[in-house]
Amino acid sequence: MASAETFGNRTAQADSARVRSWVILLVLLFILNGTLGFNLELDRTDFLNFNSASWVEADYRKGIDDEFLAPKKPGQYRVLYLSNSHAFTGGMVTAHLQGFLESLAPGRFEVLNMAEPGIFAPDILQRGMRALDYDIDVAILGTNYINFSDRMRLELQAHSARSFFNTGIAGRLPAGFWLRNYDIGLYGTVLTQRISHLYRNRNALRNLWEQPLAAALRTVSTDNRPVFFVEMEQDERWRFPDGYDNNLFQWNLYASGRRGHMKDMESLLNTYAVQDIPLIALNLPIDFGKSVYTQDTDDVNLFRQQLKSVASRSTAFVDYQADFPVAFSTYDALHTTRHGARLHAFSMVLQLKEHGWLGDISEEQLLDMFRSSDQGVSQAYLDAIDGNYPPHPNPFGFRRYDPSEPANARELMQQLAAFSPGTANHNYILGRLARVIRFWTESEFRYAGNDSATWNLAVVTEMDNARQRMAHFRQAVTEFELQRLAALEIPETGGLEPDAQEEMTVQGKTIVRRVFSLPTGDTMVTLSLPDGRIFGKGISGADGRVFYRADILGNDSFIQVSSPEEFSIPEWVINPEPNSRWGI
Repeated sequence: MASAETFGNRTAQADSARVRSWVILLVLLFILNGTLGFNLELDRTDFLNFNSASWVEADYRKGIDDEFLAPKKPGQYRVLYLSNSHAFTGGMVTAHLQGFLESLAPGRFEVLNMAEPGIFAPDILQRGMRALDYDIDVAILGTNYINFSDRMRLELQAHSARSFFNTGIAGRLPAGFWLRNYDIGLYGTVLTQRISHLYRNRNALRNLWEQPLAAALRTVSTDNRPVFFVEMEQDERWRFPDGYDNNLFQWNLYASGRRGHMKDMESLLNTYAVQDIPLIALNLPIDFGKSVYTQDTDDVNLFRQQLKSVASRSTAFVDYQADFPVAFSTYDALHTTRHGARLHAFSMVLQLKEHGWLGDISEEQLLDMFRSSDQGVSQAYLDAIDGNYPPHPNPFGFRRYDPSEPANARELMQQLAAFSPGTANHNYILGRLARVIRFWTESEFRYAGNDSATWNLAVVTEMDNARQRMAHFRQAVTEFELQRLAALEIPETGGLEPDAQEEMTVQGKTIVRRVFSLPTGDTMVTLSLPDGRIFGKGISGADGRVFYRADILGNDSFIQVSSPEEFSIPEWVINPEPNSRWGI
C-alpha cells in the first residue's frame, strides 16, 4: 500500500504535469495565433477584398475581428443578426431590417451584421460567442438546412481562422467544439502546405497518374460508374466511401456531422439563455422546387424537428419552411430576391413587435411603413434601368438572376450589352433572363398564408411590386435589344398568301411552318402555333443574309437571333406553365 507521502508526491507530480500541459497548450495556441492564424486571416481578407468589397463588411462589420465596436449610444437598442450568405442577397436582409427600424424609431436601433457567406454552425457559434462583447440587447439567428451540413474543404469555406485561436472566443467555446469539428484538423493540412512545396502540389502530382488510370479503368468498366477511389480529394477520401455527393440538398451529413453542428447551436442558445439575452431562432426557407436536385423529404423533416428541439431555450422559434412564400428566392433555392429579403426583414420586425421590443407601435403602422418603404418601380429602379448600358467588364462573372434589385438589374443589362445579338453567350444570358421574367410575370402565385393578417397583406404587397418590376425589366430588355437589332429587321407579311405550309410535331407540340415570297426577292419563314400565334420568323435574303428571330419573351418582340440551324423554340411554346427550375 502506498504511503500518504507517496500518494502526495504522485498528486503533486500529476498537478505539475497538468500545469506543464496547459502551459504547452497555451504556448502552441499563441504560436498558431501569431503564425498560421494570422496568415490565414490575411489570406481571407485579401480574398474578400478581391472578390467583393461588400463581403468585408460581413467580417464583424467594423473591421477585423479583434476590434471592438464603439459603445452604444444612450438609449440605443442593439440587434445582432447571425446567418450565412442568405443575409447578403436581395440588397442585404440586415440593410432592410435597419431601414425599417430606423423609420420606426430614428436613432434607437443598431443592427449588427455578423453573417457571412459560406459559414456553418461552428462558425455561427464562434461569432455568437464573440458578440457577447458587443452589449447586444436581442439576437436573431437565421439558420437553414445548409448550415447544419458537413463543412467544405478548408480552402473553399468562408472560415474564420483566427476565431479558433482568439482568446476572446476560444476560451468561451465548449470542450465538445474542439472534439466534434473535424475541420480544425484541416488547419494542419494548411500549415503543411505552407512549409512543404511537394505537399502543396500533391494534387497536381497525383493527377499525373490518377487521371490516366481512371480513364483506363473506365474503358474496361461494364456499367460506366465513376471511379471514385482514385478521383477524390485525398484529405477527405475517408468521409465519402461512395464518392463525393454533389447534391447540396441531399447531403447525408457524413460522420454524424449534423449531430455535432446541432450541439454547437445548442451551446450557443444555452449560453444566451444563461446570459439572459433574448434570441429569436429562425429556420430560413429553402425552395426545393428551384433546386436541380430532388430533396430527401424525410431528412428535411427530421432536420426541422431536430432544430425545433434544440431551439427550445430560445425566446422564440419560427420555422419559415412551413409558411414562408418560398417563391421569393432568386438564382437558386436558398438566396432571396430583393422582395424576399424585404419580407424576411419585415417578419423580423413583426417578431420584435410581438415580444414587446418596439413599444406601442401598432401593426397597422408597421404595415404602412412597409408599404411606403418601397414602390413597385421606384426612382432608384428607374435610374438603374435607364437605357444606357456600357458593356460589363467581366461578362462571364457570377450573375445574380434577380432583376428586382436595381444593381443586379443594371448588371444583367450590362452583361447582355457585352455580347453581340445572335452569339451563343448572348442567347444564353437572354434565355436565362426570359425564364426568370416569365416566372414572375406569368406564374400563378399561390400562398396559403398564416394567422397574421398584417403579414399576409405584406406578402401580397410584395408580390404586386415583384410583378411591376419584372414587367418594367422586360420592357427595358425589349427596347434595348430591338435597338440593337435595327439592321436585322423582318418585314410583315401583309396580306400575302404562303407559298407553302406544313405542320410538324416538336416535343409534343404542333408547329405550323409557312413560307412566303416577298416583293423584295427575299424568302420569309414563319413558325406559329395552330392558333396562329407566331413565335419565330426567318429571312433568306436575296443578298445572302440568312437569320431567324424568336419571340423568346412571349411579347411579340422577336429579340433572339440565330442561324436556322441553331434556332430553338421558346420555352413558353413548349411549356405553357412557367418553370421554376431556373437556378444555377
